[in-house]
Amino acid sequence: AADPEAAAAATAAAAPSEQSPAPAPEPEQIPPTSPVFEISANGAIRELLWKGQNFADPSKLTPQEVIMVFFAHFANWRQKRGMAGEVELTRKQKQIVILMIQTTLASVRAGQDFWPTLCAELGAGRDPEVKELVFALTGMQQ
Repeated sequence: AADPEAAAAATAAAAPSEQSPAPAPEPEQIPPTSPVFEISANGAIRELLWKGQNFADPSKLTPQEVIMVFFAHFANWRQKRGMAGEVELTRKQKQIVILMIQTTLASVRAGQDFWPTLCAELGAGRDPEVKELVFALTGMQQ
């Protein structure tokens, strides 16, 4: 006769692999369908706005994580459009990005205002240095 303890241990060891897959995400976690964005510098900024609002709540991220989301967005945007090379910014441009993000994080009262405020500053096209930054990020003129 088989040892009942050994059989129970074998059943317990096998149980994790027999479990059903992870439960479906809660309805609020299901990502919305991505709209189509124009292939332009401002289209890239609008896409950052949409992705930031839907997937990167700054109230749940550290400033460093927000900076990583920002740079990852533009690197992925360029890659999807077949633009060779990585995003290469000057030291001053990197400082502008970090300052813009830190200032916006400190100045907005609600997390949902962060991405619209940051993207409005990027997309305004008033500051020549920011226009150069957008060109460096997207490879396209505003």
